[in-house]
Amino acid sequence: MTKEQLKKYSREKSSIKLLTDELEQMCGETVHDYGYDYTKGFKHIIHLEGFNQKLYNQRLARLSEIKKRVEKTERWIESLEDDRLRFVIRSRYSEDRSWKWIAKKLSSVSEDYVRIMIHDKYFERNKNNSENSVYSENSDYNNNGEVD
Repeated sequence: MTKEQLKKYSREKSSIKLLTDELEQMCGETVHDYGYDYTKGFKHIIHLEGFNQKLYNQRLARLSEIKKRVEKTERWIESLEDDRLRFVIRSRYSEDRSWKWIAKKLSSVSEDYVRIMIHDKYFERNKNNSENSVYSENSDYNNNGEVD
């Protein structure tokens, strides 16, 4: 897992909310139109109602994909052994907290210490494991390189 992938995870968490709202709105949305019926030999106005099922299914499929990636990333975050690192990553990417807020919660440490010594140091040590990520092509692998 890389910082960029965690940033994508953070963006996708907000996309879930937007897509869910859009799908809820689409459920109550029926398209109304009027057409003409000539089957009886003269022009007869008819009322047409419809729902854009194709668009709804596309949005639903996208929501499902995003939720799967988000759930895998959340499992990865929870699998981190170091309590402080797990707290920092969850706070920063899942809860969208500032470095200052995280440092205050960890008590008596500076923002720079949290960002550089805990966060950045972890990602520098684990650069080799970044290809075994939820957002890479090898997404069936966990953070130990084993198949899920």
